[in-house]
Parts: sequence; C-alpha cells; structure tokens
Amino acid sequence: LYVEWPHESGIQQLVIEAKLRHGSREKTIEKGFEQTVGYMDKCGTKEGYLVIFDRTPSAKWEEKIFKDEKSANGFKIKIYGM
Repeated sequence: LYVEWPHESGIQQLVIEAKLRHGSREKTIEKGFEQTVGYMDKCGTKEGYLVIFDRTPSAKWEEKIFKDEKSANGFKIKIYGM
C-alpha cells in the first residue's frame, strides 16, 4: 500500500506491506523486508512499514505482538507483529 498526504513539512509518502506469517517469523520478516524495500525504491519513499499477521492458533498473544526496526541500503522499515 502506497500512502501519500500533505504534512506540515511537505508531502509525506510511505509504503505499508502486510504479510501473513508462514513458517518462521524470521523468514517472513526477511521476505517481507525485501518486498517492502523494492516497493519503497519504486515509489521513491524513505519511510516504510511491514506488518506481520500471525494466525497460529497455538501461539500466545505475547509471542505474536512485537515491534522492531530494520535498515539496509538507506531504507528504514518499522516492523510490527500482530
């Protein structure tokens, strides 16, 4: 999802990528991070968010909910687990 709106400092642009967790959290983040960076590069944005939805029935909420941040090649992405 590409979002753009007026902001007091100019136009704010960002990319939001949503993924369902398949396999390990780390693999899902790795794949989602690469996709988000690709979308950010195409859109010319420097702000991105990756949201991971964990539908594992046996996982507790404490395991599903997290917040992280990852950077590479000038791209900074905030990662949220739900």
